[in-house]
Amino acid sequence: MDDRQLTRALASLGQPTRFAIFRCLVAEGWARGGMHAGEVARATGRSHGMTAVHLKELERAGLVLSANNGHATFFQPDVPALADLAASLGAALGLGLAEDCAPPADTAVAGSPRQGAGAPA
Repeated sequence: MDDRQLTRALASLGQPTRFAIFRCLVAEGWARGGMHAGEVARATGRSHGMTAVHLKELERAGLVLSANNGHATFFQPDVPALADLAASLGAALGLGLAEDCAPPADTAVAGSPRQGAGAPA
């Protein structure tokens, strides 16, 4: 996932209602093979129309897949995209390299958890 896709996905999840809808899809929709917008709306306590708008935005951000089944559209999380998001975010933040980012012990800020025996006051 490139930086543009990563920031779009994170921005999409940064909206609280959209995050709640996505969390519902991950918790319930994935195991059920998808949920239609009305089910998501009921499960999250949102209106059907607003839920549909947020689901489409999650789909545009590449986090949700949709499939038409007759007259209803079913949505589910794109699990490989979610795994890619997590891996890309970790890589962008340099996770696994935390020891390279930590300041030396002698630069601990007074009152910080790092201040202790041997750290300057």
